[in-house]
Amino acid sequence: MPTILVDKQELFTLLNNPSLNDSEMEEILFSYGLEMDEVTSERKIHEKERGSLATLDYSDDVLYRIEIPANRYDLLSTEGLSIALHSFLHLAPPPKLIPTPPKIDLYIDSAVDPIRPVCLAAILRNITFTKKSYDSFISLQDKLHTNICRHRRLASMGTHDLDTLTPPFYYTAKHPQDICFTPLNQPGDIKGTQILAHYSNDPKLKKYTHLLANHSKFPLFLDANNTVLSLPPLINSNHSKITLKTRNVFIEITAENKNRADIALNALVANFSLYCDPAFTVETVNIHRNITHTVETTPHLEPRRLTVEYECIRKKIGIDASAHAINTCMQKMMLTILSYNTTNCIVSIPPYRADILHACDVVEDVAIGLGFDNIPKKTVSFYREVKVPLMHAFADVVRHTVAMCGYLEVLSFALCSKDECGAFLMRQQQEDTRAVAISNSNTSEFEILRTSLIPGLLKTISFNREFPLPVRVFEVGDVVLLDPSTDTGTRNDKRLAAVHTGHTSGFEEIHGLLDKLMQTLNVQKSPGAFDIRKGAECMYFTGRGADIYYNNEKVGSFGILHPRVLECFGLGFVASVVEIRLAPLGHLG
Repeated sequence: MPTILVDKQELFTLLNNPSLNDSEMEEILFSYGLEMDEVTSERKIHEKERGSLATLDYSDDVLYRIEIPANRYDLLSTEGLSIALHSFLHLAPPPKLIPTPPKIDLYIDSAVDPIRPVCLAAILRNITFTKKSYDSFISLQDKLHTNICRHRRLASMGTHDLDTLTPPFYYTAKHPQDICFTPLNQPGDIKGTQILAHYSNDPKLKKYTHLLANHSKFPLFLDANNTVLSLPPLINSNHSKITLKTRNVFIEITAENKNRADIALNALVANFSLYCDPAFTVETVNIHRNITHTVETTPHLEPRRLTVEYECIRKKIGIDASAHAINTCMQKMMLTILSYNTTNCIVSIPPYRADILHACDVVEDVAIGLGFDNIPKKTVSFYREVKVPLMHAFADVVRHTVAMCGYLEVLSFALCSKDECGAFLMRQQQEDTRAVAISNSNTSEFEILRTSLIPGLLKTISFNREFPLPVRVFEVGDVVLLDPSTDTGTRNDKRLAAVHTGHTSGFEEIHGLLDKLMQTLNVQKSPGAFDIRKGAECMYFTGRGADIYYNNEKVGSFGILHPRVLECFGLGFVASVVEIRLAPLGHLG
């Protein structure tokens, strides 16, 4: 879960209670479902990281390191936390964001559709920054970029000093050779053809350059004078840089996913409209999409409504509370009761509470508002016998049998690359039609769900080549295959795989392991029941591989691996493997 650093005095000032002490604040946070990891300071943090000599210029102001639930984007700043605690402690009702009519237009060019088609915007007028609130404003953007925006991959935001710009604004895309501007905190202009190379060595921004590397055009925000505001998702322009003197802030968000963009924008304006005059007012922006000639006004600040049954709340928490008491708990958690009767209520959910998706989320909020310590303890009135699923019990029998034969069990990743289950095993085309691919994979190591256990075992041996030979390892686990006949389009298939590697092939060892497993399961070798037939798997030496059949159904194979397979996995010694499906044998356990 994400953590935030909160300035103690700043939080206490926002709560209008400077007399609180650390233990009282820790208790309040714990009651709200948050955990204070430590009480520290800027100096102590840098002392841990760099030593005492590097901490001369750092502050001794007390900081709280607080762990925040991953779905509470509204709590990722000191301001958002103070707003939530105001309601929780009955200091003030939850703020109502007040959208004001749009005065500024933003036009979206269809050229951005292949890159980042979603664009939202908002304006914070008459805002007043202090050094601490300015730092918090920047920190919240970083937290949102890491969290809901998934390191800017799904969404990114830019904030600008509106008074340095001339509306209307344009979101378009241009070829790199047509772009030239001064990026944030840079001494001069950088051409679009140079910008990715320039930031490829930047310790903070180099991890985002790949988001634009494969595009022939780069997205841009421009004002009416063709002044560049930003090049999302990489960098803002120095021209519109936010400072402590900024009074009007223009916020733009570009994204691949509109829902995430909405969540990020609402969290940002909810937390920092606190400093606007009047407080919690947000100026909307008209978004014009050229290709469809439609106009959308953002941000979307309309509260959502949800009907919740009181009996559902009582049953799930285990309380016998009145409707009034339940309503009070909801109000502590920033939920507004629009109407209610003896059986249910209609709840208004503020736009910045993106974590509330279902009535169960309201139940959780009621439990927090009531206090978990105040929920009475009850002994359950029914008992059920817990039984291990048959396939799990059978898998345990298989594990025990193989382990007793001198094999060491390993657990490998369920994700692997396409090559490891395909080309490395010399069966590319077959696996391409069976594998479940990962969309937008971040690394070439994890592209598909494994269709075989063998690659994981060979990689394990490859990473542990310093161990003396022979090496015997096995794994019992699931592979995932495409299957149009199921509801999900996929199915899990539990298997056993074992590898013997050493100075000799160990083929007889693998064959003996298979025979021992079948002996344990009381399966006699006979045609039509359990037999071994000539195999055609390409990953084995020609004539050194066999298929395993049970009830005339192929359930696996074993043999001596081909040298090309060993070379692909970085192994310099011979190896034999066996892989067998357990589902057809499950009834034997």
